[in-house]
Amino acid sequence: MLATCTMNVKAQSYKLNQVIVLNDGNILSSGGQHTRVGSYNPVTKVYQDFDTIAAKYGSHVIIDSGYIYVGADSLLIKYDLNTHAKLATQTVVGIREMAVWGKQILVTTGTTFPLKSYFLAYNKSNLSLAYQDTTISHATEGIQVLHDSAYIAINDFGSGSIGKLGVVDLHAQKEKHEVDLGPTGLNPYSVFVEPNNQKIYTVNNLVYNNSSVTKYDAPSTTFNNNSLHLTAGCTGSVFYQGNVYFEASNDDNIGVFSATSLSVWDSLKIHKYVYGMGIDSADGYMYVGQTDYVSYGNVFIYDLFGHAIDSFAVDVSPGNFAFDVRTVTGIPTIANPVSVNVYPNPTSSMLNVTIGGNVSLQKIIITDALGKTVCQKLLNNSEKAIALNIANYSSGIYFLTVQTTDGTLVHNKIVKQ
Repeated sequence: MLATCTMNVKAQSYKLNQVIVLNDGNILSSGGQHTRVGSYNPVTKVYQDFDTIAAKYGSHVIIDSGYIYVGADSLLIKYDLNTHAKLATQTVVGIREMAVWGKQILVTTGTTFPLKSYFLAYNKSNLSLAYQDTTISHATEGIQVLHDSAYIAINDFGSGSIGKLGVVDLHAQKEKHEVDLGPTGLNPYSVFVEPNNQKIYTVNNLVYNNSSVTKYDAPSTTFNNNSLHLTAGCTGSVFYQGNVYFEASNDDNIGVFSATSLSVWDSLKIHKYVYGMGIDSADGYMYVGQTDYVSYGNVFIYDLFGHAIDSFAVDVSPGNFAFDVRTVTGIPTIANPVSVNVYPNPTSSMLNVTIGGNVSLQKIIITDALGKTVCQKLLNNSEKAIALNIANYSSGIYFLTVQTTDGTLVHNKIVKQ
């Protein structure tokens, strides 16, 4: 039985300090445009640019250890996270995405003409080149790090004829192998990881008339492709707590693909065509960029029910977000040290919850669509796998929240059939 519900929920110890927004600018201008990067303060609700970059587009933005790293066209730029002062700049032709490993910034590249290397590593301190791997077969895009390997999407700059997952040994500074994802895994553009179960996911645009998600098991090197059953490619995607959130180019809602059931199980009815998206792990809110590509850009904030929370104006074509999540003492931290998988979802009776991460657990809280707490279960540190019977719940949408003793809250949306 679940414990009796109470309302003494401990205060959250992580907070969203700022949101970094990378705006592409007027992407329809034949003469190119300026990319702008700015910061949104969720407390004052003020957005302000802090740099204008002479670049045709913005590629990617990440935050690590008190610094912001921006990729824009052929530039890699480092900023101070607090002052936004520009600290270093490096030329990187065709920069696409970035990831962090130790003291290095790892970079993928892709462009319309051949390059010497499609994977490079730069020193975080001054952005000097550490090494480049010339063995990658084609242009690359998405990248994530799991342990001491980098997993990269190889797509020949979206040609629609290539679909591979590259695995780079970061100690050896060389690619170990490339996994051919087959005809239903062509044109991967995003890569996501689940560290605890060592799974890697890619979102694939195929030839833009369909899309799929590949689930790759790192220990066994096996994979399977799962169709999203779309009639177009995806305009954006993000991974959060066991789900891939995505939008097709002909849709104005956000689809939700479960990494457990390997199926699309939900849709957020936001009625917005997405240019870029990201999820703030401190509050579990989704940030969605919208633009006409020429004159304006707006960012809309939603909870994971698809309810509108807020919005703010930015520059033209807001395509990339990075979230500055800190402890309440103001120390920048890696958000969400806890991973939570919930399955089956949807369910009519039993709900299984598995929790990963080196954390001290406190409780599970379930709330309904109106925010009312309907149940609460106290946990001990040995309870990393919990079975909940929700057969008596009314059909509908609920939030399941796992809370740790330090106050971290990890949210999951569930559907009771």
